[in-house]
Amino acid sequence: MIVLSARALFQPDVCASETSPLELEMFSALLDIFIWLPTGHVTIVCDEHVDTQFPGLLSRRLHNFSIVTRSYNIIQQERHNETFYRFVKDVILKHEESVNLIFCSLETAEDLIEEIRENNLITRNVLYMFYLRSWPPSRRFTDGLLEAMRVVVITRPRDGVYRVYYNQAASGSRSQFTLVNWWSAATRKLHRRPVLPPAVSVYNNFHGREFLVPVLNKPPWYFVAYENDTMVSVEGGRDDQLLELLADKLNFRYEYFDPPDRSQGSAITKNGTFPGVLGLIWMREVEFFLGDVTVTYERSQAVEFSFFTLADSGAFVTRAPGRLNEALALVRPFQWQQARSTVSERGELSTPDGTAGPSVQVWPPVIATVVLSGPILFAVVEAPTLWWPGRRDPRRRRKLLWDSMWFVTTICFRQTGREVSTSHKARLITILLTFATTYIIGDMYSANLTSLLARPGREAPINTLAKLERAMKEDGYQLLVESHSSSYGILENGTGIYKKLWRMMSHQPYALISSVQNGMPLVRANKKYVLLGGRETLYFDAHRFGAQHFHLSEKLYTRYSAIALQIGCPFLENVNKILMQLFEAGIVTKITESEYRKLGEKLRATQGVPGEAGKQGLSGEAGKQDGDPTKGSAASSTAEEQLLRPITMTMLQGAFLVLLMGYTLSGLSFWCETWTNRLQPYHWGCEPRTRLHLNPKACERCWALCSATWEEFVPPSPMGSSASWLGQPYLE
Repeated sequence: MIVLSARALFQPDVCASETSPLELEMFSALLDIFIWLPTGHVTIVCDEHVDTQFPGLLSRRLHNFSIVTRSYNIIQQERHNETFYRFVKDVILKHEESVNLIFCSLETAEDLIEEIRENNLITRNVLYMFYLRSWPPSRRFTDGLLEAMRVVVITRPRDGVYRVYYNQAASGSRSQFTLVNWWSAATRKLHRRPVLPPAVSVYNNFHGREFLVPVLNKPPWYFVAYENDTMVSVEGGRDDQLLELLADKLNFRYEYFDPPDRSQGSAITKNGTFPGVLGLIWMREVEFFLGDVTVTYERSQAVEFSFFTLADSGAFVTRAPGRLNEALALVRPFQWQQARSTVSERGELSTPDGTAGPSVQVWPPVIATVVLSGPILFAVVEAPTLWWPGRRDPRRRRKLLWDSMWFVTTICFRQTGREVSTSHKARLITILLTFATTYIIGDMYSANLTSLLARPGREAPINTLAKLERAMKEDGYQLLVESHSSSYGILENGTGIYKKLWRMMSHQPYALISSVQNGMPLVRANKKYVLLGGRETLYFDAHRFGAQHFHLSEKLYTRYSAIALQIGCPFLENVNKILMQLFEAGIVTKITESEYRKLGEKLRATQGVPGEAGKQGLSGEAGKQDGDPTKGSAASSTAEEQLLRPITMTMLQGAFLVLLMGYTLSGLSFWCETWTNRLQPYHWGCEPRTRLHLNPKACERCWALCSATWEEFVPPSPMGSSASWLGQPYLE
């Protein structure tokens, strides 16, 4: 945006219908400036101090050189100022480039600077030029300027000479005007072309300028030690090394300070505030912040982001799934789960075999095989009778059906029984069924049982958002999230399942934590806590607090971290250029891995854990892929020690429980047989039948015992004993 301000610049006799020499001179200077900016659109705004015919004369002059113009007349200050500001807001929202030429008094120009600053109408696509008769400008004018605001001052020290001053022509200090160009009537051209120096060359060197940088304790990006709750001491971190590289390349110094909220900030609130460190950048109190800042739409409304410093993903961490009851090890192999292997980049923190898909019970197919094999064997034996109806015997067919079913049952229990038929077809079915039960079902059961005892089963992990939602609804799990973080903003502004999780979190007594580092001990201590955050941060903190205690979920969404800067920051292009060079050279990845390596060395020194020496805590293959062969072997040995162990008597307790259950069932069956009479055969017609002949005295004793037990727990009714009138009809 170009603004030319003049107090009594034009006299009435000067701005007549015919163009004066002063106007011709100014038109030539402005035309050269617009051509070499360059720009193709100019907005002209005047106040009451400028003759009303001047904008039309200037527009016609610019139209001759294919420069489109737009005019605003500030006669009634409030109404037209709002219109002009609304136009600038539209330009900013559309990310368009606009040049606005404004002729107004010095007091009006000072008011415009304040309004532009308060409304935050500052971008790199907007340029402000002020025409001032006297130099230097007033104190109020210079104090209202910001470095991100592109401001140019044009002066006319003498006839035929126009000087151009620019506030972004020097990187050593903030809002310092520097002479960058001038136009002379003698040469009829500018001294330098283009008019303004590019920001990428100006901010290539800060000449030792010092910046105040807020810092938050968030390993592995920053390791901060707080002293007396006011002073901070940075002890390292990935972003600390990255900031040191930027400072060395751009030649600036920095000093850390403790921000008031000690949080990043998620979005602009309803009352028009932005808490956290990003709020300081939004208020333009600090220039930038580096510290695993996730790029979100809500944050981009207040700050501007550089080229990403980390390509990460969202995830949540839970406590590692516990081991299942080993007493059920004999039955668990028949619980078959269709597992799809999830191979992550560095391996998972938990120890399950895979992500459990839809569960299929093995018992129903086995029972169905036993039940259907008998009728199939009966059909094979009785198939010849379809061609010889004379061989059909109803009594023999019924007996053959029950014999076939019992014969199949004895085969499945690996017992010998009387052969049903001597035909070759029946014997073929018997051989196939024997092989199937012996070598398929039996061997599968033995192999699964052996592997399960060698590698104990664990509970089904929570890997997806759908499982997390189900766990929060049915099992009372509670989701934790860092306050004013990107994960907090995703839950608050999300839709679908994120919106459901946010609603359930609103009913929790405890949902927000100060940092991920403080939430990891809560997850380790309580099985019902789940922590949502960045996957890299969760992975690093899980190794700090013991990787065996945590389980990391699948990747939920892609998130990018970048450096947060002020909107309209003039040195953004320089920072992006350095970051892209660091990425191409692999330096960003190198310094990230060095933090994990330092963590592994610290763990080895303090805990003596050789398997966590590298970043690949529990995955040997992932460690080898990163190019460090020592990581893979160490991690593999640790994983084998944790997952595989020799079979002990504790694992075999299920066999003794099954044996005890068998003895118990046998004893009950024997007692029932001795308590009642055996089945007595009798004859009815020509077909032998059997019926159950009960002992009446035994039934009477049993009913008396049940009646006495009933009367102890049920009070007597006015109609008399409930056992007398309930039991008498049955006994009769």
